[in-house]
Amino acid sequence: MLELGRPRELGELISVALALFVRNFSLFFTLALIVVAPYVLVVDGIWGRELADGVDADPPVAAQITSGVLSAIVAQPLITAMFARIVLAISEGRVPSVGEALRAGLQVFLPAAAVVVLYTLGVVAGLLAFIVPGIWLGVRWYFGPQAVVVDGRRGVEALRRSDEVVRGQWWPTFGRLFVLGVFGLVIGLIAGGLLQAIGTAADSPALYVVGRVLGDAAAASFAALAGTLLFFDRRARNVPEQAAA
Repeated sequence: MLELGRPRELGELISVALALFVRNFSLFFTLALIVVAPYVLVVDGIWGRELADGVDADPPVAAQITSGVLSAIVAQPLITAMFARIVLAISEGRVPSVGEALRAGLQVFLPAAAVVVLYTLGVVAGLLAFIVPGIWLGVRWYFGPQAVVVDGRRGVEALRRSDEVVRGQWWPTFGRLFVLGVFGLVIGLIAGGLLQAIGTAADSPALYVVGRVLGDAAAASFAALAGTLLFFDRRARNVPEQAAA
């Protein structure tokens, strides 16, 4: 059974995240694929012309912006919400089905997305103010979606909760997020990079886009899983009485 009420060092955090990811790969990957595939195929593939031109596509600026917004405001909070629910279920000794996890994520999607919008606005404002404040806020508020699902917080209160679990741990949190992000990129390359390379070499835009979908889904799923486990780690360190509840 997965124990969420205690802190983990980076090595253990990575090993637990990888073990859960591999053991429940079909569940995590399928859910991420359901979310990622539609907007990548429609926005990047058709509108952005990747299905026609592959790696040589020159997408309109509007398509790039739309893809980024959908990734940040729709895909990321929905995947995170579903995975937080799954992690909680696994800690209780059960693994939910794809349908159960999808329904559970949709139930808290809107408040999670609202928190991500607030997070994005705050971070962008911080980046415009000499960059450093944006990076600082990006780490302090990173766990807003998890606070929505796990602690029932909403809006600004979810960001405050994230700030609470990161307080006094900014640099360790930044370092762990960086390392986990690198692992996510590697997993994405393993899942889709080879197919993208084959598609490019064979002049097959369709293969290239399929590889992109697979890679993006794998990277997003691992990032959401690892980020949720890191949230519980930070929570156990700074709010031990609630972490043990």
